[in-house]
Amino acid sequence: YKVTALGDNALYGCDGLTKLNLPKTFTTFGKNWTHGCTTLQSVTVDASNPTYRVINNIVLKGNNIQYIPLGVRGTVTIPDCVTAIPTSAFDNHKYVQKIVLHNNITSIEGGAFNECSSLEEINIPTSISTIEEHTFYNCSDLKSISIPSNVKTIGTHAFTGSGLETVTLNEGLTSINNYAFYNIQTLTNINLPNSLTTIGNNAFYGCSSVESFELPSTLTTIKAFAFANTTNLLEFTMPASLTTIGSSAFKDSGIKTVTYNNNVSSLASNAFNGCNRLAIVNLSTKITEIKERQFKDLPSLASIDLSNIKTIGAEAFYGCISLTDVTIDRCTTIGDLAFYGTSLKDITFFDLTSVGKNAFSNTLIDIIYMNNSTPPAVDETTFDSYYISLIVPDYYRSKYESHSIWKKFLYTGMGPNNIIYTMNDDKKTCYVNYTKYYQDSNYNNVSGTVTIPESVILNGNKCTVTGIGDYAFAFVKNIDKVVLPSTVTTIGRWAFSGSSIKGQLSLPSSITSIGVAAFEKCAGLTGTVTIPASATTLESR
Repeated sequence: YKVTALGDNALYGCDGLTKLNLPKTFTTFGKNWTHGCTTLQSVTVDASNPTYRVINNIVLKGNNIQYIPLGVRGTVTIPDCVTAIPTSAFDNHKYVQKIVLHNNITSIEGGAFNECSSLEEINIPTSISTIEEHTFYNCSDLKSISIPSNVKTIGTHAFTGSGLETVTLNEGLTSINNYAFYNIQTLTNINLPNSLTTIGNNAFYGCSSVESFELPSTLTTIKAFAFANTTNLLEFTMPASLTTIGSSAFKDSGIKTVTYNNNVSSLASNAFNGCNRLAIVNLSTKITEIKERQFKDLPSLASIDLSNIKTIGAEAFYGCISLTDVTIDRCTTIGDLAFYGTSLKDITFFDLTSVGKNAFSNTLIDIIYMNNSTPPAVDETTFDSYYISLIVPDYYRSKYESHSIWKKFLYTGMGPNNIIYTMNDDKKTCYVNYTKYYQDSNYNNVSGTVTIPESVILNGNKCTVTGIGDYAFAFVKNIDKVVLPSTVTTIGRWAFSGSSIKGQLSLPSSITSIGVAAFEKCAGLTGTVTIPASATTLESR
């Protein structure tokens, strides 16, 4: 019989086969004919075979690579006559350590060296213009590589799964495509040449050992997730050429400082989500909008200049617990939950037209400086309470006094000892409305004597303190004594109920009315309680 072909899967599972000799009559290889023959190290072809020949242990058909034994070891040198490395030529060749390529090679097809897990060294010919997709996929022993200047593009997943530590990219490269260096946690050193224009989606995702990328002056586009999860990346300065940054481009990275150049005019959503160490953000003067969730949950961000921003989206700074300083000059719209959970203590508005639900909830804001001639649209839930001082110029005051929500702030303010006062309708007198000792756990360490002044300044008005409002000090556990001025005439219902005040109680002679249960369950009161003769109303309990 004359052997002319090896059919599909002909030698499947021949894992003890080390050498194969093909006769002069052989003409055809079937699909996967040598599948699983991982010990096959050598193939020979009869010298008179008109179709195939073997050079350097590589079976050629004409000048084209037909087959390389799966069990070949050490160094493989590609013959000079070969001009292309086909797809999967070295696929799953787990014992090849070095591959020598020559400059006659003009094409290396995608997946050519896929799963060459022992490959440690390879040279890329200067005649190559593209590193195709999956070319070095899962080459886990490949530690370094130099890409020559003729290469313009690095394809999708080109080096994913490799063991690269150092990559040298030369000028000429213009594009690093999606996932090109995806999740290479061993990579510590890579240069981005001054010809690169585009970095694709997830290109350097998970490269957690890289501490810095010096972005070239030619770069225009960084796509989505390009540097996401680069946990050791500390600093990012955008070159003047950069115009586009994709969604979540730096998500969960270790970046501490971001500086935008003045050519960047918009921000992608979630670009820096999860960047727990990001403390400084310098925005471009061309950026006028902060999109929703743009800087959400950045626990280290302490301040940011938003003086050029006109719109702030929903949850833009949600959960930025260290954020204490924000400059807002031109902002007209603030979305729902925009600053929820920040540590802002005061805020100044100039051009605001609307502010969303819970935009400033769970903050420390106790004063608002309002310079708007027209009261902005506001929701009942925008702030935690109305116990916040609202400072409005006199010539705008009447508009806020007639507004259904803003008027509730207008008459309330914070006085000494974190006591909240509310102005009466006469705008000359006020009463103690609430105490932050009870409202806010941040003040639970306050103790001792609290003295209520005879007057406080509320929105520019000097107001005489004439009353202690309902529940004003109810259940406050951190004070021993409250000293009331001679200007107080009324004590409201449950005003001191359940509080920790101690000792004897002496009320000023100005008191005319004491509400129901005003001192109920004040276990610390002992001795004499003196009710002044001026008191004409003493409610039951």
